[in-house]
Amino acid sequence: MAEKKNPMQECIHEVMHRFKIGKLMMGKSGQPVTTRNQAIAIALSMCGRKTAKKSADGCVPCAQRMQALLETELAILEAKIVLASVKANARMRGNE
Repeated sequence: MAEKKNPMQECIHEVMHRFKIGKLMMGKSGQPVTTRNQAIAIALSMCGRKTAKKSADGCVPCAQRMQALLETELAILEAKIVLASVKANARMRGNE
């Protein structure tokens, strides 16, 4: 038995199918839609959704920024550890 799609998925599927076969037209001008992003915007508009759903793990730019921030913090911590060990070695040598 096939799974049931919700009505919005069916609507978006139909609009994207019309785009693929070249029958999806823009509003008043009636020109065919040429880019996938335009087709997605039209599909979401026609089907009543305001924005596309985000993926479960969040958007990619956010993940990239977080990764860069963590790498920077890690580099700072490593530098502090190295500096502390150098200072400790200098103190030990000064005491001998």
